[in-house]
Amino acid sequence: MTAVAIGARRRVRTVLSSRLTLLVARLVVIAAVVAAWQLGTQAADSPFFLPPSQIVPAMYHQWFSGPASHLWLTPDATANLLPSIGRMLAGWAIAAVAGIAIGVAIGRLPLLADLTEPVVHFARAVPPPALVPVFLLVFNIGTGMELAAIIFGVIWPVLVNAPSFEPPLAR
Repeated sequence: MTAVAIGARRRVRTVLSSRLTLLVARLVVIAAVVAAWQLGTQAADSPFFLPPSQIVPAMYHQWFSGPASHLWLTPDATANLLPSIGRMLAGWAIAAVAGIAIGVAIGRLPLLADLTEPVVHFARAVPPPALVPVFLLVFNIGTGMELAAIIFGVIWPVLVNAPSFEPPLAR
């Protein structure tokens, strides 16, 4: 073997070794956190803070003890999980279409970009969970409120990264 090939093999081994070490360290941290959670909740003996040894079997029974024809999901899981995934995908799709359309319009019209830049930068700095009370007031509890929160959280990154969007200062 040539010296180059030997050096390349050593570099690959070093990279793999460091990645394996990092993975093991992360797993040890996770195991330590779960162990501390288990010991802490057992010591507290509170009905409000359950240990993971009680949570995991209950979660399995409530979500994953269904028939194989339904991917082992229980009726409760499918009744809750599938509509949630549908709302999430609908919110993403609406935000993508609206964000791209608005972003392209803002990018193509300099006057519109100048007028909307402060609003866009302010609105994207607002965390979506902070607006949940406003969405509850406007849309009431239900799918509309949930979609509004998803759309508000997704639209800003899409709008700012739309093909023609450029903040006026960058021009």
